Amino acid sequence: MEDRRTETLLNKYLEGTATPQEAAAVEEWYLKFKDVERGEITDTFIETSTDRIWQRLEKQHGLPQYKRTISIKLWAAAAAVVVVVLGGLFYYSNRNSNPAPLLAKQADVAPGANKAVLTLADGRKISLNDARNGALAQQAGISISKTADGQLVYELKAGEKELDTKGFSYNTIETPRGGQYQVSLPDGTKVWLNAASSLSYPTTFAGQRQRMVQLTGEAYFEVAKDKQHPFRVKSKSQEIEVLGTHFNVNAYADEPAVKTALLEGSVKISAGTAAVVIRPGQQASLKNGSINVEEVNTSVMADWKDGRFRFKNEPLASILRKVSRWYDVEVVYSPGFKDMPTFTGSVSRLDNVSAVLNMLEETSDVKFSIEGKTIKVQ
Repeated sequence: MEDRRTETLLNKYLEGTATPQEAAAVEEWYLKFKDVERGEITDTFIETSTDRIWQRLEKQHGLPQYKRTISIKLWAAAAAVVVVVLGGLFYYSNRNSNPAPLLAKQADVAPGANKAVLTLADGRKISLNDARNGALAQQAGISISKTADGQLVYELKAGEKELDTKGFSYNTIETPRGGQYQVSLPDGTKVWLNAASSLSYPTTFAGQRQRMVQLTGEAYFEVAKDKQHPFRVKSKSQEIEVLGTHFNVNAYADEPAVKTALLEGSVKISAGTAAVVIRPGQQASLKNGSINVEEVNTSVMADWKDGRFRFKNEPLASILRKVSRWYDVEVVYSPGFKDMPTFTGSVSRLDNVSAVLNMLEETSDVKFSIEGKTIKVQ
């Protein structure tokens, strides 16, 4: 990559004038190369701009500080990624900084949002997207409330006592297609629920030997540590046992396998007579009763909770299943369509669906059309 193009792209990003493709490229480069250590920089522009980019991204993504020392050779390799973005989905063009969208003249579909329905143990249903912020209900000594930023919070209020119920009263939170929601369970465990998913959990964990929840669809868990009360997740023919950890479970009915990706801690996955323990950076896939373990980029597995789609050599069909759920659209393939290219790259989930489809079209021979809530693939 020429130094001038590098400087132009980084300046555009810092000034806020970069296109979504260019901004995604810079951020993808950061996430891939942030841990590289190096010697001294002699190029003043690169040294200054990379420091500013690091500071901005650390603030934007809530990431920890990293040592900012990278050799010129490593910088060149990293900067090249800004342009090609891992050889895949997005590219930087100095011919036109605002290329015309390929689907601009067609109907578009807005992204999903915080939408969910809470079903209480007594059968009452509360639409969380319609309910006012603040207290919603109280069960077993636990106060249930909705926050302004789209979270459902269970907490023991000062002066209240959590009831030691021995029964199996459960609450269920369900997201529709085109919806997502976050819930903080009574034990402090945080759960991010993706589109078309549901989570059932006890109204209280008090008096129970284990913390058992049931999932359909996809969720990211940050489990509160409690060695005396293991946390278990049941989902589509498997059970996950944890003590305190961060992991993502994809258990949609229309996916060929149940995938559990571990970011922190340790989990044991059981399915019938098969059982495995995975470590951070690994993913277990359950298919036809067998569990396969592989090394993966876990940031890609949990990208959705951070508001992004990230693909790494991902087949088109898999990408479009995600698009279908998040944008609540139907995907229809033209008769005889067989070519399933793979893609690597990143794009915001906050953009309209045309932004995702435009970028897929730019790097393949696949063409899309939007008709109402239907996406046609050719």
